[in-house]
Amino acid sequence: MFSIVKSIVRLAAPYWRDGPQRRTGWFLALAIVALAGSFTGLNLWLNQLNKAFFDALQNMDAKTFNETVMLFFVVVGLLMLTVSTLTYLQQGLEIRWRRQLTDTLMGRWLAG
Repeated sequence: MFSIVKSIVRLAAPYWRDGPQRRTGWFLALAIVALAGSFTGLNLWLNQLNKAFFDALQNMDAKTFNETVMLFFVVVGLLMLTVSTLTYLQQGLEIRWRRQLTDTLMGRWLAG
């Protein structure tokens, strides 16, 4: 298991340490982490809205019911935006990383 991790680190380190696009990679990685945190926070908010929604139904509170329904659509819209952006940035990072890895491995292979 340790040898696998060692091999992965050896292959991945040049992109994060020496690569020409390392700053872009770090920026994308930080943005992905921030969006993942936002996704978690939005899911928590959605869960709290779910409770308020069913409490309003149980108490027959029309005002709170309408507010929670409107907020539900806002949160779902924000979640869709967050997930779309997160997926786009992840794929962008994957493409950059794969390009760097391919160039590195091809350079090693053709060098000797």
